[in-house]
Amino acid sequence: MEFLIGFLTGFIVCGFMIKSAINDAVERIITEEEQGNKKFNEDTIPARLELVDGQYLLYNNNTDEFLGQGSDYKEILASIKQRFKEYSFQIVAGDKTAIAELKQQRDESK
Repeated sequence: MEFLIGFLTGFIVCGFMIKSAINDAVERIITEEEQGNKKFNEDTIPARLELVDGQYLLYNNNTDEFLGQGSDYKEILASIKQRFKEYSFQIVAGDKTAIAELKQQRDESK
């Protein structure tokens, strides 16, 4: 009988320890993911693209700040990287045709 009580007690304690370890691991993963998302959001500028008279114009979509311009993908990339070396950009709005053209130029330059 003592063996059975000891076995059950050990089994229950072991179960709690495993559950605690799993919860800690899940919490660590969630925290790391949140920190990664925060870093992505801080270092990535949401951009709006417009095409005016053959020039691609890039603006910060949140603040309307002018970011750069160029007549093609390479020029606009050079323009914005010169001013914003530590940031990356994600086009989230703008002229759909211009966005498609820029994506095609990007893909062709690879």
